[in-house]
Amino acid sequence: MRTAWSFKQRFSIRASTMLLAFVGVIMIFGFSDYLYEAISNFFPITRDILWRFGVNAVRYIFIAALFSTGFLIHSIIKKCPQVQFVIEIIICVLFYFLL
Repeated sequence: MRTAWSFKQRFSIRASTMLLAFVGVIMIFGFSDYLYEAISNFFPITRDILWRFGVNAVRYIFIAALFSTGFLIHSIIKKCPQVQFVIEIIICVLFYFLL
């Protein structure tokens, strides 16, 4: 039995969504010297942690793009394509070019 395509959109928080949010926060800390200094002066241990996350931000973006692509392919196979994953892939590309 063949089912029809469904274009009903459902926003869901998946691993790729959370990873993009995390990279966004790291980028905010990286672009705002005042915010980075305020956080690192208040919590000295965060200086090293934020630096490590910032160094690996490109890897996190790549992993988020892979997850989004996988979820998009899965939704197409299920005949219910989700625009959310296309938007996430576009955001990954934009984040990559901002770094």
